[in-house]
Amino acid sequence: MKLFIIAFLFVFTASANASDLSGGLIVGSHNGVVLKWDLPKNRAIDAGLTHAIDSMYGLSIFGDYLFENVKSFDKFNMYAGGGVRLLQIRSGSDENKTRIGFRAPVGLVYATSSTSEFYGELAPALYIMNVTGLALDGGIGFRIKF
Repeated sequence: MKLFIIAFLFVFTASANASDLSGGLIVGSHNGVVLKWDLPKNRAIDAGLTHAIDSMYGLSIFGDYLFENVKSFDKFNMYAGGGVRLLQIRSGSDENKTRIGFRAPVGLVYATSSTSEFYGELAPALYIMNVTGLALDGGIGFRIKF
């Protein structure tokens, strides 16, 4: 899993134009670092390396394709998208297995300037491999453009 994470982050950062990248932190059901690559036509790719606060789960990685500025509310912009999460199970009968599922993030962004933003999101997830089921991820965070 470590090799997969390193390769994913390398490809993600190497293929992006530096002015289109932003990075930051997210705190919530999963805490960690996030990267966002802005694409043309209000689209983006968002990825993160996080650690779950639940004692059953550990390290996770996610990647989402986002549709930005779906709706505006005064100074807030809404986004929505879809993606995948890989989550390491660290206790219970499925210990040391990786849970894989789809997620559908929906969030609000508040841009404090042209180089930084605060955001909050909810992401329902449907896990389909190793402990199937539904989950709801949520968090708040900030990103700064490089």
